[in-house]
Order: sequence, then C-alpha cells, then structure tokens
Amino acid sequence: MGAKQLEIGLRVRDLDAAYELWQAEGLPIISERENVVWARIFSGLDPDGYEITFEQFE
Repeated sequence: MGAKQLEIGLRVRDLDAAYELWQAEGLPIISERENVVWARIFSGLDPDGYEITFEQFE
C-alpha cells in the first residue's frame, strides 16, 4: 500500500489542548507545535494513517 494522498486541516480554539489529547490517545505526532505565518499548528496521523493538521488562528 502506498502513501495516503489526503491531508485534513482542522481549525481548533485551543491548540495545546488538541495536542495533549492527541498524545493521550497515543496517536503519532509528525510535526511538533510551531508558529507559522497564519497560525499555530501541529500535525499527526489518524488511526488510518491520514495526516491531520490542527490550526489555531490568532
């Protein structure tokens, strides 16, 4: 099976809470929390291997 071709972006009100929940569920984090031009973000893989990027707009 090849790489997944879908990335999902989710807007969240509290990025830190989403990050902590993702970790508590034991799901992989593929990019740590960071500040980018438009938001604070982090990315993880869901149980099916799809990439989800969480974004908190300031």
